[in-house]
Amino acid sequence: MILSMTGFSSKSISCEEFDIVIEMKSVNSKHLDLNLKLNNRYSYLEEDIRKEVKNSINRGKIELYIGIKNNIDDSVYVKLNKPLALSYIEAINELRDIVPSDELDISQFLSREDIFEKSIVKEENLVIKTEVLNLLRESISSFNNTRMLEGKELEIDLKSRIDSIEELVDDVYGYKDAVIESYKQKLESRIVQLADIEDFKERVAVEVAILAEKSDITEEIVRIKTHCKTFKKTLDSDDLSVGKKLDFIMQEINREINTIGSKSSSVDIANIVISVKSQIEKIREQVQNIQ
Repeated sequence: MILSMTGFSSKSISCEEFDIVIEMKSVNSKHLDLNLKLNNRYSYLEEDIRKEVKNSINRGKIELYIGIKNNIDDSVYVKLNKPLALSYIEAINELRDIVPSDELDISQFLSREDIFEKSIVKEENLVIKTEVLNLLRESISSFNNTRMLEGKELEIDLKSRIDSIEELVDDVYGYKDAVIESYKQKLESRIVQLADIEDFKERVAVEVAILAEKSDITEEIVRIKTHCKTFKKTLDSDDLSVGKKLDFIMQEINREINTIGSKSSSVDIANIVISVKSQIEKIREQVQNIQ
């Protein structure tokens, strides 16, 4: 089973205390790149949110929007900045010695905001956190379902293209002996003009043997077919992060087909090599969108 790196989900809940909206969308990326949009007021949730995403998603550039609307007024309490207040008291006592008491207005100091700080009590923090994370898990599940559906379509297309490569490689194998025979005939026509009749057959046999060894593409064909089987086996595995492995396999197939192309001057094989490389290019494009 494979997962596409493109997906989308949108979830929301509403109640008397708050409204929560979560939207997720993604495109392909070599690594996990999470862009989280969250009101600063709820920044205390960010670490838990990122952990939830990383636990379920390994690759992709993800845009995650979490909107939270509080429908209840915040309660407020006053907090004393004790160290600062003590410093003010010490200063006031010093002022008493040099300033007449009727000119010393203590209320001016009591009104300073840095001594008495107003703090918002987020009594709903725990409830908000629980609801946000639960909704996020639902969003991720829905998000992964869309990725899975697209992944199934990708899997069908990739298997079809791999089957095509295997068929084309079988065609190459069918031309293998004909290529050697063609080389032999060309070599005989050249040598007969240069060599004595007595040396002709022996010389041709040696040259053909050398040429056959250099131009043999059996190993490359076997390796390509093995890579194709590994590719399909990887597609059918339970691993949800196979994109990089599939891309590596295609690199190996591309390397082998290039070797076949360089070993043969046959027009028929050259045309097949072009067709195989075309399929490889299309597969690698698709693989870039797999987690």
